[in-house]
Amino acid sequence: SLRSARYINMDASIFRQFPVWGERRFEFRLEAFNLFNHPTMGQANSDINNGSSFGTINGVASGTQERQLQLGGKFIF
Repeated sequence: SLRSARYINMDASIFRQFPVWGERRFEFRLEAFNLFNHPTMGQANSDINNGSSFGTINGVASGTQERQLQLGGKFIF
C-alpha cells in the first residue's frame, strides 16, 4: 500500500483592543488560514503495471486551500 504525504496546515490570528471612551473598545483582527501555504499533495499512482508512472504524484489533493488572510474590526460597547 502507498501512503500519501502528511497534511500540514497552520492557522493563526492576532488581535488588539484599543480603548475608545469609557467602557467602549475597538478590536482589530488579522487572521491567516494555511499561513505557510503548504500544498497537500495528491495520492501517488498505484498502478504497478505502468512502470514509468508508478509512484508519481501528478497534482494536489482536492479541497486544498491556498493561503488566505482576512482583516476585521469590531466595536465593543
